[in-house]
Amino acid sequence: MTVYLERQTDLIHFGKDFYLVDATVGNDEMVSAMQDYGFDSNYTSLHPHVKGTNPDDSFSLIPYEKGF
Repeated sequence: MTVYLERQTDLIHFGKDFYLVDATVGNDEMVSAMQDYGFDSNYTSLHPHVKGTNPDDSFSLIPYEKGF
């Protein structure tokens, strides 16, 4: 929800071109992070299961960008 609202604010204040660039950059960064974790990794889901692991290891922009 946070990235969605941020992008809607971008659209209103900065226009469609800025909104599209921000969305594209965010998507590219998400794909890059997913490649780093591995596409089948638990940490690439919207709700990673962290039981038995260090929860800090699961923190990334992936759930935020997927929520957009």
